[in-house]
Amino acid sequence: GVLLNKMDFAELLESEETLRVLDSAGVDVMGVVDLLDMIFKDSRPMPFMDLLDEILQLRNSNNATVKDLVTLRKYITHELWHIKRSLRKLVGGDEGPAGVEMTTSEKLAIYREHGCRDTMRPGSSE
Repeated sequence: GVLLNKMDFAELLESEETLRVLDSAGVDVMGVVDLLDMIFKDSRPMPFMDLLDEILQLRNSNNATVKDLVTLRKYITHELWHIKRSLRKLVGGDEGPAGVEMTTSEKLAIYREHGCRDTMRPGSSE
């Protein structure tokens, strides 16, 4: 199938016809623009049909489900954990003086505190 990257899709969004089609399908076009970085988070091209599924989930008629909220919570927790980890590394609080990685116990404490793991991805079942 056809693969689109973020730049390809951004070009499509500049077309009046694309905007008209998305609007007629009830898609929140500004929401799509705001979420481009999240949709193409891995910076890899996406099959057109997968991209279409992602975009159709942004229709105004779709209601948020409990699953959507749980996925959002996991995503936000995961991102905040990475920000916190990066900040700790900047000030030297995440690693010991010799640059030693966190211990398993420290990682588990963070997992318990935040309910996430470094390997968790948004939408995963864990």
